[in-house]
Amino acid sequence: MSAASMTFGIRDWFAWKPGFESRAEWLRRAGIPFSPGENDVWENNTIAPLPMMLRRRINGFGQKVIGAALTIPAVQQARYIFASRHGEFATTLRILEDLHQRSGPSPADFSMSVHHALAGLLSIQTGDKAGHTTVSAGRDTFGYGMLEAAALIADQPAQSALLVSYDEPLPELYKDFQEPDEMHLPLIIALDIVAPNLAANKPGAQLSLTLEPDETGAADERPGEVAALDIPMGQRFLDFFLSDRAQTTLKGETMSWVLRRAA
Repeated sequence: MSAASMTFGIRDWFAWKPGFESRAEWLRRAGIPFSPGENDVWENNTIAPLPMMLRRRINGFGQKVIGAALTIPAVQQARYIFASRHGEFATTLRILEDLHQRSGPSPADFSMSVHHALAGLLSIQTGDKAGHTTVSAGRDTFGYGMLEAAALIADQPAQSALLVSYDEPLPELYKDFQEPDEMHLPLIIALDIVAPNLAANKPGAQLSLTLEPDETGAADERPGEVAALDIPMGQRFLDFFLSDRAQTTLKGETMSWVLRRAA
């Protein structure tokens, strides 16, 4: 039986992957004309350099994750929801290598190995005391992060939720465990998720989400496209969000995530 739909708005967004490092590049990829000016629906954001003290505590990919979150103005007061399948796995691998060599891991690596480390650093940097949640659920990670954000704003309509989805390819040592969709990483997506009325001036940015159990693993998009499970769910969501399609179904490992443009 289908779950009840949850409606939310996306007030702001940013995404990063190699070759697509500004919002203008994503809009051009989606075939949306972009020329900076007051009539643009979305501004052209790029990741700005982090303060030196913050850069020293995290690796290059982690810096991009924090930098992507900081492009969203609501970062100062939103509740953070960080969704990542593996977190900063390169840090975990260094700890495992240290243990293999019978030496203790560095305190810096150990403190950054927990799954909510980046969310914690971001909250310290911004002084945001709204709290944070981390989500890790295999191929469904992005979907469950979106569900967590939608549930938060349904319960607290005045609150905003900053969903930060991020993953990078597994290190070479773990390539045999890499899923097909992970071949398209790294990818970072930051979404400012709010009550629908707070995104009323953003055409197409009010969405409803319904989730259904799904164990078929079937492809979900249009005929002729790459099999859906071979593309990260966050990428499939962004392709839908930046399109004029009215509906899509994002199939995960065990769930189908049905998104519709809200009336």
